[in-house]
Amino acid sequence: KNQIIENKIKRDFSNQKIKDKCSKLVKLQYEENPYPRWRYTSLPIDQSFQSFIKSKHLSNDNSLKKINYEILIAGCGTGHQVVQYSGIRNSNICAIDLSASSLSFAKRTAYELEIKNVNFFNMDILDINVLNKKFDFIICSGCLHHMQKPEEGLKSLLNVLNDDGLLYIGLYSKIARIEIHWVRQYIKKHSIEVSEANMIKLRKKMLKSSNSNFKEITRSIDFFSFSRFRDLVFNFQEHNFNIFQLKNIFEKYNLTFIGFDRVSSIVMQRFKKRFPYDNSEYDLNCWNEFEKDNPKTFASMYNIW
Repeated sequence: KNQIIENKIKRDFSNQKIKDKCSKLVKLQYEENPYPRWRYTSLPIDQSFQSFIKSKHLSNDNSLKKINYEILIAGCGTGHQVVQYSGIRNSNICAIDLSASSLSFAKRTAYELEIKNVNFFNMDILDINVLNKKFDFIICSGCLHHMQKPEEGLKSLLNVLNDDGLLYIGLYSKIARIEIHWVRQYIKKHSIEVSEANMIKLRKKMLKSSNSNFKEITRSIDFFSFSRFRDLVFNFQEHNFNIFQLKNIFEKYNLTFIGFDRVSSIVMQRFKKRFPYDNSEYDLNCWNEFEKDNPKTFASMYNIW
């Protein structure tokens, strides 16, 4: 039943055209393997925007004081984040994604959960200007690093972000993904094409192998489903970053770094013990030193405000 509903929804997105060549190939991947596969998610936030910002302990929580907020989720996938952010009071959300298959799942679940403040669009981040809107808050987690030129994607987002707006992006860490990079090079060297049979064969090889790079992959939650495994090591396009690169990008586009998200309390305690002065958590030079000695700090990705 759900698949029938999603197929009908998907047809509504069928006339949307993706122009960029790299985006077309990434779109194909997520049409075949919508991402992420999920069955359960957290409840909507259910807070005012200002309360939400304060709960994140952001350093400039006085920048946005409005009655209504325009929110963009750029690369919403199957809607996991849509459910979470839909609870922000007095907000209107635009959720976009390359994959009509992912969007159809997201739209169906939003309807079932009676989420009414979200509109879905099948489109490329590079074409976001066609919405003819400005946003107070943009979430783009795990998308820019799959673009041929991530900075072009960032510029596209900044063009629709209000001057006092808040940006949340997720980018892969080069240090944290050393083993993943090694496996991706292994796949390239051995010309392993993407198929269900090849993914099964490679996973079996990893489980039997004593190779430390393979073993690291088998510990990841992404190892255990086709869509996640493909996203992890067979992704068509992937860029990794280090903190100095992030620092340079932020300075280039006049962005103010106001903190990392999803850093555990244990990690933060260790960080503050090493850098005990006020506001050291907003100093990317400190984080660069810390990550060198703690390479798995950003194992999932840099989640950046």
